[in-house]
Amino acid sequence: MATKGHSEKMGRTRQTGRAGLRRRLVEREILERAAELFAERGFAGTTVQDIADALGMSRPALYYYVKSKDVLLEQLVENLSINDAEVLEEIRRRRTG
Repeated sequence: MATKGHSEKMGRTRQTGRAGLRRRLVEREILERAAELFAERGFAGTTVQDIADALGMSRPALYYYVKSKDVLLEQLVENLSINDAEVLEEIRRRRTG
């Protein structure tokens, strides 16, 4: 789910159409690769260059999409929190429904 806050954190402005879709797909791939590397090597053991290499892009190209490694971690934690909240809400609905 792309929110205004997410857009600002990932360093982009709101885009629509094909370019916006491509950007969201690239950002999703960046988050997935970063999560894998953080899980394997730890946050401190993973560099921005490691993430760029895993994606087959240059570090400057990665910075086009992401402001920093800290922002990636923040976004991953936020996504987990949102997913957990959605699961809890679904459980609550089932129990009261």
